[in-house]
Amino acid sequence: MKIEKDEILVFKLNSGEELIAKIVEVTDGMFILKQPISMAPTQQGLQMMPSMFSGNLDKEIVLYGAAVSMIADAKDDIKTKYIEVTTGVVVPPEKKILVG
Repeated sequence: MKIEKDEILVFKLNSGEELIAKIVEVTDGMFILKQPISMAPTQQGLQMMPSMFSGNLDKEIVLYGAAVSMIADAKDDIKTKYIEVTTGVVVPPEKKILVG
């Protein structure tokens, strides 16, 4: 998997936690991320919350590769919600043409 700048990816950490973030840069053994958001299952469904409560998540964050067990492309609905949560921009639903 080739990881590129500005991609929104999901990271599964060795701790079992999942987070979604925008890639700023990939260096030897490190991911430089922007606005990482943790995801957790609840009774109401998947919830997003800040990955750190006392850190400044508007600045670049370093995630060490040794802490990561898996990386995947984010599902479209998760990516859309991430953009909404981190920017305040609501992405309109995709228009579809009905054929009868």
